[in-house]
Amino acid sequence: MKKITLPAFIFPCALILLDYVTNKSTVTFNTNRILAYTNGFIGSIAFWTFYQLASAYTLHHYREHKRVRMLFIVGQILFALVFTATISVSLGYYYEFGNLPNKFAVAYLMDEWTDAVSLITGYISMPLMFLLMSVFAAIYACHYFVIRHIAQRMHTSTPASVKKVLAILAIITAASLLGGFFSKKLSATLPMDFGSLQAVAKYAFGDKSGKGYSVPQRIILPENRTAPKPSNVLLIINETLRADFIGYQTLANPIPPASRMTDAIASDSLSFVFKRARSNSSSTRVSLPAILMGMIPTTATSADYHRMPTLWNVSKALGYRTFFITPQNWDWQNLDVFFLNKQVDQSITAKDIGPPYVNNAGVEDRRILDYTNSIFQEFKKNKNPFFGVIQFNCTHQPYNPGDPHTALSPNSTERYAAAVQYLDSLIAQIYVQLNEAGLKDETLIIVTSDHGENFKHRGLARLNNLYDEVICIPLWVSYPSQYYQTPEGKARFQAWKQNEYSTVQNADIFPTLLSYWGVYKTSLQGYSYQGMRWEDPADSLRILSGTNTGDIRKWNREEFFLLRQHVKFLATDKAGPQIYNLQSDPYEEHNLWDDLSFREAHRPWIHQYISDHAVLAELAKRMKINLENEAATQPSDSSLSRADIDLK
Repeated sequence: MKKITLPAFIFPCALILLDYVTNKSTVTFNTNRILAYTNGFIGSIAFWTFYQLASAYTLHHYREHKRVRMLFIVGQILFALVFTATISVSLGYYYEFGNLPNKFAVAYLMDEWTDAVSLITGYISMPLMFLLMSVFAAIYACHYFVIRHIAQRMHTSTPASVKKVLAILAIITAASLLGGFFSKKLSATLPMDFGSLQAVAKYAFGDKSGKGYSVPQRIILPENRTAPKPSNVLLIINETLRADFIGYQTLANPIPPASRMTDAIASDSLSFVFKRARSNSSSTRVSLPAILMGMIPTTATSADYHRMPTLWNVSKALGYRTFFITPQNWDWQNLDVFFLNKQVDQSITAKDIGPPYVNNAGVEDRRILDYTNSIFQEFKKNKNPFFGVIQFNCTHQPYNPGDPHTALSPNSTERYAAAVQYLDSLIAQIYVQLNEAGLKDETLIIVTSDHGENFKHRGLARLNNLYDEVICIPLWVSYPSQYYQTPEGKARFQAWKQNEYSTVQNADIFPTLLSYWGVYKTSLQGYSYQGMRWEDPADSLRILSGTNTGDIRKWNREEFFLLRQHVKFLATDKAGPQIYNLQSDPYEEHNLWDDLSFREAHRPWIHQYISDHAVLAELAKRMKINLENEAATQPSDSSLSRADIDLK
């Protein structure tokens, strides 16, 4: 038994050490972490002991069957390869997203294997990859020879007792897995081997993409097809597009911006850019409801997400024809079920377009242009007013720059810059198609991004980053000239443009379009919009907020930001509490939390905003933000696992 147990101990111990070295900047040995380690360690030992003993029993039982022995060897090799691939992708996934093995990494490996390879090649060097595979090969070889030795020493009477031991080990392993399934305290994916096993189990039992959206029961809006329709509305949502790469905002180390759309907007008197636009999240899953439903994640409840209508619901009730076209695969995260219902007359996703698939399990972005042109020509012929959403994907990691730039290194800044240039040409083509269909002058075009990108700036993955390089986004408007000719249209345009230098957010798009359609005060009684209509004068004391977590998205790291004028408060579980003066420190390099006078000057509004919003207050409670004590004495500490902040 010792010869079985010793290697079973070595493997999880080695992986715990690897996990700690990889993730030591965020590992804090609090009670939950120790419980997770203990659960994973016991489960890991039980699993590997079960694996060795079951393998030895198989070899002993079929010792006279050469074919079975050969299948056993092949099975061992395949098992080693799968496990090694899972760990390798998980390390790449960690460097990209800041998380070690979980169901998302396994889903990424299984469903988007080409991009998973790019993570490995992009973040794990070939020498490191060779070393990693060599270490795992050596460990598995050790396991194999131990298993053979045990099988050869088994006696005829041994298998009966082995079955009992196997049953006990199976129960322990299953109990540890179930503990991770149903208890948050035991769900951390540590040690790495048991985390991978837990992730594979979650994937195998149907939780393949960490689906957080469920089937919504949205408010049924009364139809009003005779409502005035100022113009068509086209909303273009880009994936992971930074503001500084388009040249609209100055952030750290910008690449020379794409020029075609920038020049086109500058030369069009009815186009303008919101210079201080921000996303409400750095996660697509949280940003899309902000854009399409006006859901601010720090204030919206799960009931709001699954009850309130989308822009498609509202426009359809008003008599617009509706559509959605994307090169992405929208069964990811259950997006199709959550957003796309009978209120969307025509939806075209990567699954409808078909292979070949390229970037992030999507299709080549240029392929959707045939569909957009076809639908514009249809609207030209039928004269139907429309509301449509077009989503581009080429700037999503690992970035699709189009030919001839595909040889650029995956996930590199240079490849991203080339992808932005490619996106620039695609959006320009949409403008051309609208012109050719005679629809440009009667279509309001709004272009935005779900969030930005950060290229490991500050050593953070995008999904753990709410600094401005990730939440500053390009947001521009091309106004319909026909509507502008009317007194109402001209007044609205001038009111919008007055906010060109105001701080706006993605969640403002929803209430703005409801107002544009004349239903802001009538359609959704009982719901208070946190977003601002663009025609309203911007409140100088307005507070923007955002987070990556909430009722529809769980994440093992939590953070949120509040922004008022030039002061930004950021609470993260990695770097602790932070306050920045963006006027003097636009790159957020100097945390003023330890500046007592500055902190005390802004603490009241931070405390009040958190207290006024139940969702944010609950998030603050989970992060152990202290709102009770009178004295704010907690210094900033990058080693904090949860920000322990005193704001009252």
